[in-house]
Amino acid sequence: MDECATYHKTAGTDTALRRCANYKDAKYYSRACQRSDWKEHKLVCGYAGLETTLSDAPTLAPTSDVAATTAASESAGPNPTISRPKIVLLSLAKQPWFDESYTPLLSLLKSKADVTEATDRDEAYDLLTLANPTATIPAIILATDQALTEPKYTTLQRKAADYVRHHGSTLIFMALFSSFARPPNIKTPFQAFGLPWGLVPSYSQKALHLANVERGDVVYLPSAASRTRSMVFAPHAVDTAQTPAVLGACGRGKVGYTGDVNHEEPTNLVVLAMCGLLG
Repeated sequence: MDECATYHKTAGTDTALRRCANYKDAKYYSRACQRSDWKEHKLVCGYAGLETTLSDAPTLAPTSDVAATTAASESAGPNPTISRPKIVLLSLAKQPWFDESYTPLLSLLKSKADVTEATDRDEAYDLLTLANPTATIPAIILATDQALTEPKYTTLQRKAADYVRHHGSTLIFMALFSSFARPPNIKTPFQAFGLPWGLVPSYSQKALHLANVERGDVVYLPSAASRTRSMVFAPHAVDTAQTPAVLGACGRGKVGYTGDVNHEEPTNLVVLAMCGLLG
């Protein structure tokens, strides 16, 4: 007896079930039923590989054993949900006040993408090694703290570099990274990605700049009029070859960095732009 895969009820004599055109064993009352079941159904459907989203749900085909009746709204064609990118916050050294301090940025990200968080080593390892082959590959990983610079996370550091190179994702070192990463260790993750970026002394408490960055990887630079600001030292010119915001290629993916230590509001827009979510 046929039953709807969403409601698990059999069809009556006046109600037709429709079969998924790609996975013939799944049947539904309507496309709305199929959308409701898509989170589970995509695991067996195989319609668009790992990056399948709700908007990619295949069309329904009438079942061979029940005459299908299609509502007028459905006959007009599908009304797909707009696909949203997936972002993972890699927060292995998360501070208890992080969510509150970064509420504006987190709210912006969640308004434009599906945001999840990995806060322990095993969870991060599973993410970076695709331990769950049916999971959607995140388009963006935000390393929100200094964990990937620490020796105890060396394995994850290498896995992150491989992940970005081979899967075309973007990884951005941001938020607390520039405040908590120790200078002796800060080059380590960049070296794992094959990038020559290196830390230079902080000009103020607002941003920690990088040197040795190719011009094409710079998101923005200080201007010739830029000056340091200090309560102790006299202002002086800023080296315009050094940058507090970078986004460079790494294999099929990208690696980014923001050096803002005070999480100013404009930096939120920089992060959104790096994620391709500005606009």
